Amino acid sequence: MKAEERLYQYRCMMEEEMDVSDKKEQEELCLKRAMKLFFYQEEKKRLSYFEFLWQQSFFIQKKWWLFQGITLFMVEVLLKALGSVTELKKGFGIAASLFIVFMIPELWKNKSSNSMEIEESCYYDLRQIYSARLFLFLLTDTAIVTFFCTGSMAVWQIALKDMIILFLLPMAVTGCICFGLLCSRHMIHEGIAVISCFLWSGIWSVLVMNPVVYGWICETMWLVMLMLSVLYMGYCVHKMLCSRAYTFGSQV
Repeated sequence: MKAEERLYQYRCMMEEEMDVSDKKEQEELCLKRAMKLFFYQEEKKRLSYFEFLWQQSFFIQKKWWLFQGITLFMVEVLLKALGSVTELKKGFGIAASLFIVFMIPELWKNKSSNSMEIEESCYYDLRQIYSARLFLFLLTDTAIVTFFCTGSMAVWQIALKDMIILFLLPMAVTGCICFGLLCSRHMIHEGIAVISCFLWSGIWSVLVMNPVVYGWICETMWLVMLMLSVLYMGYCVHKMLCSRAYTFGSQV
């Protein structure tokens, strides 16, 4: 018994004399292994991309898509009442601006509700959340716009060139204004973006209603303007996603 007691005392003494740095290294190694095992188990439960999209679709308020559809439906009603596309040139530009403006409350509701800090602490990073949100809006809006343009060209015999100039081009430029202002480094209020969109709509209406200016600009220039606006809007979206991913990474 005395020998066992001496061995036990010797063991206790040796444990007390262990280097503190070795204990810290062992604790850090154990912590890293536990975290690795935890993330490995969580990865098994992770949703697929389509399941993630389906989940995110429930967080989007569908009323904004309804308002977009109503806006284009009102254009069809006015076309039927006026019976001429020439008299509705101004209405196309306003409808295109409204169509984009209805995206602002949903895509940037985190600013108005001050929930950016909560989103930055969630399991999925902000780049995944906003890419899914933008993809759902792109998918739905493409379907709505395609249906509207196809129906208008079939029923009212509107040429594709006129549809691009009167509706698609002002819509693309309005998107550039929205994404350019709201995705900037400065915290710009959504109301400023809305006012800027309607100012652009007024300027566009004046240009289109002026036969001299409308006839002076050739079709190639209209197409170049459309391509440049789409490219710039894509650049703004890319910058927004990258900046949000960087913000999330810096928080962690």
